[in-house]
Amino acid sequence: MGDEGLIRIGKISHFSSSRRLIARMESGTPPPLGSKVFDSNLHPIGVILDVFGPIQSPYLSIKPEVPFPQKNIGRVIYVEKRSR
Repeated sequence: MGDEGLIRIGKISHFSSSRRLIARMESGTPPPLGSKVFDSNLHPIGVILDVFGPIQSPYLSIKPEVPFPQKNIGRVIYVEKRSR
């Protein structure tokens, strides 16, 4: 990916009944709420609305900003370095 100022934070696991993308964090401290989430092509996917689950491996609830959010299931996600 190079040095675009993004940090890999996890992978999208599913699309919830509340129309949110759910991602499992890989490690580290969760980004702040409101952080923009990007795919590996630097396209914005959505915004983090909530962090939940176990402290050791939390999940992120992401409000999608794309027309077909289900297409992002299984994709690795990133946030800007300054968002963490």
